[in-house]
Amino acid sequence: MLVRERLLQALACRFSNEYYELVIYHKLLLKMANLKREYNVPLRRKVKTAPMWRRSKKAISVLKNFMIQHMKAENVIICAELNELIWARGGKCPPGKISVVALRTQVNGVESTIVNLLSVGVDAQMAKYGTVATEESAVEVKTETKAKVADAEVKEVKAEKKTVKSEKKADTKKEVKEE
Repeated sequence: MLVRERLLQALACRFSNEYYELVIYHKLLLKMANLKREYNVPLRRKVKTAPMWRRSKKAISVLKNFMIQHMKAENVIICAELNELIWARGGKCPPGKISVVALRTQVNGVESTIVNLLSVGVDAQMAKYGTVATEESAVEVKTETKAKVADAEVKEVKAEKKTVKSEKKADTKKEVKEE
């Protein structure tokens, strides 16, 4: 919210450097965030330009191009359920339009868009590709890491106590030997 407020303040004087810096910063934040959107993708008009026997393949390429244009991502991953829906009636008769949900995220260090049917969602694919899908799972990951950190701190404290005890024993042995 702070960025948005500063951006609105800077809008009043568009010729300042702060305005341009905030616009660039805001665009970077949007680019880095996991972006989830729902689309109704029209396929019919562009698919009709392909030969009958190649229309389902053309529908896949139209869907990929649509996602590249609207989600601003280089990689597009089409999930199996969506692929099966397009090819369900064969290669000659794909559906005219499709309702999909798209999520832009990092997959193996590469900015990618995962696309699936609106009715199915993208949560299962997020687990498959090993990325965090929702804020709830992000909270779970944070609590797990906090628990691991706490365990590591406890282990360090126990190790320190053991070294202190061993040092005390060594000191007492040295005192006994000196006497």
